[in-house]
Amino acid sequence: MTDIRKKETRNFIEYKLPGISIEFVDVKERYNYTKIKEIIEEVLNNNDGCCFDLTGGKELLLTAVGEIVINCKVPVFQFDIENDELIKIANCEDLKNPQKTYFSIEEYIMLNGAKVIKSERRHLDNVFFKDVEKIWNICRNDCNLWNKQSNFFSKLESVDQNPGKLYVDVDISKLSKSEVDDTILKELEKEKLIFNYFKNDKKISFRYKNHMVKKCIVKAGNILELYGYSIANEINKEIPGFFYDIDIGVNVDWDGIIHPIYDSTKDTKNEIDLVFIKGLSIIFVSCKNGDVKKEALYELNTVAEKYGGKYAKKVLLTTHMADYLPSKDYLKQRAEDMNITVIDGVHDMDKKGFIDALKNI
Repeated sequence: MTDIRKKETRNFIEYKLPGISIEFVDVKERYNYTKIKEIIEEVLNNNDGCCFDLTGGKELLLTAVGEIVINCKVPVFQFDIENDELIKIANCEDLKNPQKTYFSIEEYIMLNGAKVIKSERRHLDNVFFKDVEKIWNICRNDCNLWNKQSNFFSKLESVDQNPGKLYVDVDISKLSKSEVDDTILKELEKEKLIFNYFKNDKKISFRYKNHMVKKCIVKAGNILELYGYSIANEINKEIPGFFYDIDIGVNVDWDGIIHPIYDSTKDTKNEIDLVFIKGLSIIFVSCKNGDVKKEALYELNTVAEKYGGKYAKKVLLTTHMADYLPSKDYLKQRAEDMNITVIDGVHDMDKKGFIDALKNI
């Protein structure tokens, strides 16, 4: 264990279990069996009521513990992270089953030496959930057109005299005809997601229903993230506690040390689209409403390994991996090699199919 990792572990345990004393005993000669056994015996002799947790232990260490267990009748157990189960290996007759304890997303990331700076976590009332569902249904009818129009909405925001407001009133005379395709706008108006829609050769004007609806529309990828977030919350309503924690738009600092803006050291940060906790596993989900580049796989893999450790799960949720079949097969194979679960073509799934896809991660 590095000194940094020791510090991170100590900080986390003192935060989670105040009053617990932590001591690190180093085995510097990691391949010296005799030395390993001596150190374990020293720990045993200096501490009454010892137990040995073998989770993640190396072969020589496990062998040494095995010999001591035979002679001293010390309780030995292991924790199965995947199945959330305590396995009693030997001499555990008097060992009580522990109370179930789970980590929030913030705690899990803290355990791995990083820090959540902010997130877009929010309460989804029934009205907004229905709006998200309406917007998703418009998007999934033609994801390519949706992406183009989201860029158009973003451009409207940039040329508007009052950016950030709900009401849009923009001169479009300098925009190309291909940009001013109002198919999506008409659908949004039909679903009462925008109001007072007007368009002629010189002008477009309308009013977004509210700021949340606007946020779903002006950036192409937002709606898939929000729909995935809302579906995960719906799963928890159907099966309370299915996900222990759910978050969206999670912004994380790499080393957990936040530097002032004026500091010469600049923080390394990552933003993660969706994060779930299932049992004792953390699930990182990247949402791509369009073509997927191999860099997206590398980024997801790096984020999950850094912030989630060896038990993290990695998921790519996408509407469309690639047009060219060999490229698509290449990306899927690379994802498989990196242990990334790919859920492709989500725009073709009905609501039940989407729910099942998230449940089966």
